[in-house]
Amino acid sequence: MEVKILTIKLIKPSSPTPNYLQNYKLSFFDQIADEAHLPLVLFYPPCNNYTNNNSTAEDQLEQSLSKTLTHIYPVADRFTEDNSSIHCADQGVKFVNAKVNCKLNGFLEKAQKDVNHALSCWPQDTWDADESNLFITPISIVQVTKFNCGGMALSMSPAHTAMDGFTTFTFVHEWSNVCKLGIPIEKIHFLSFNMAKIFPPRDVS
Repeated sequence: MEVKILTIKLIKPSSPTPNYLQNYKLSFFDQIADEAHLPLVLFYPPCNNYTNNNSTAEDQLEQSLSKTLTHIYPVADRFTEDNSSIHCADQGVKFVNAKVNCKLNGFLEKAQKDVNHALSCWPQDTWDADESNLFITPISIVQVTKFNCGGMALSMSPAHTAMDGFTTFTFVHEWSNVCKLGIPIEKIHFLSFNMAKIFPPRDVS
C-alpha cells in the first residue's frame, strides 16, 4: 500500500479575524496538556450525494472548513514562541489531498487487525511536532485520502494544547453540518473562548 500526496495548501478563514481577537490566551489546563498532536481518522464509503454537483467532495470540505474557521479562528493559527497564547493572524489550517492504491474494504480489514494501520492516512509530519517547533507547526492539519473504490479517509491532527477530545469532536461535527447543510457564516456559533478567564494561566515552572 502506498499513500501518495497530491496537493498541500493552507485553508484560511473565509473572513479575517478582527484585531481585538488576534491574541488568544491559553488557560491553565491548556498549559499542562500534552504537547503532542492527536490522531483522528474517519472513514467514509463511496458517495456521490454532494450538495453541488459541480464540485468534488474535496472542494466542499475546503469551502466549509474555511467558513467554520471564521468562528473557530484559533484553529487556523500558530502558538507564540513562549507557548502562552495563540497568535490569530489567519495563517491557515494545513490541508493535504492524498490517494492510496487500494480499496477501502481491504484497508479496513487490515486496520481491524492492527489499528495503527489506520494511521497511514494521518498526516505524517505531525509525528515530529513537539515543544521545539510548536510555534511554526499548524495547530491543526487535515488530510483527505481517496481510495481506488471512491471511498475516503478524513483525518485531523490537532495540537492537544489547543484542542482536547471534546473540542475536536465538536469541531468535526459542526464542520460536517456546515459542509452538508451549507450553513451560512453568520449562523455558525458553537464553542466559547473564555477558558483563560475561568482558569487563568499560572507559573508552572
